[in-house]
Amino acid sequence: MSNSTRLHALLICLVSTVSLSCMKETAIDITYLDAALAEIAKMPPEELHEDNQLAADLLESAVRDRVRGMSPEEALKVIERSAAAIRARGEATGSQVDAYAHGFLYGITMYANPADLVGPAPTEQKRLTGEARDGK
Repeated sequence: MSNSTRLHALLICLVSTVSLSCMKETAIDITYLDAALAEIAKMPPEELHEDNQLAADLLESAVRDRVRGMSPEEALKVIERSAAAIRARGEATGSQVDAYAHGFLYGITMYANPADLVGPAPTEQKRLTGEARDGK
């Protein structure tokens, strides 16, 4: 076997191993979003935009349930991994719902305070996607 053939085989093996580990991580990391994503999938595609408060509330509730009781640092890591996993799945499937969810999760990592996510339930404080985001 030539060196280039060995290198090619090694690269294929490496890519396959990374892909399989990413697929396993995706299945584990984002299952907590399944119920919210199923509800969002029922919405007309033209309604999946940043002003869709119902979709944002569904995802925010799922995220809050997942990270409740974690430290803000742990919560941020979970959300970052979830955003990456749902992005990978969305790219592989072309899912508009996954693309919307990725944008929402990515937005949390960029603009929300993780300490707000692990604290009191949304009924006890301003929601991240509404009043708090608008600075009120």
